[in-house]
Amino acid sequence: MSLPPPFHTQIVSDTKKVSKEWTSWFQGVAGGGKITQPTVGASPFVYQNTTNIRQQVIVTGGTVSATAVSRDGTNYYTLAVNQAVLFSGDYLKITYTVLPTLTVIPV
Repeated sequence: MSLPPPFHTQIVSDTKKVSKEWTSWFQGVAGGGKITQPTVGASPFVYQNTTNIRQQVIVTGGTVSATAVSRDGTNYYTLAVNQAVLFSGDYLKITYTVLPTLTVIPV
């Protein structure tokens, strides 16, 4: 599932460049972007995909007791593995006793 195209915005701006909205949409459809490792905060830590690009998120190391995903930030569903694909706006909650590493890969 991808976001619908931003038809409310012109593809080419007055500066003769592809608009920011269309660039984000094209990146979301085609994937791309840098692999990052956000800083994990206190447990339970909640990460949200605030981009328009789907993200593969992988939790490694540490001592993780639970990982769960949510579409609304309220209702979480426990994962059997420490990885997930997050769509724009999705959440990942990580419960741990020893700090893990979170790797985010745009897909």
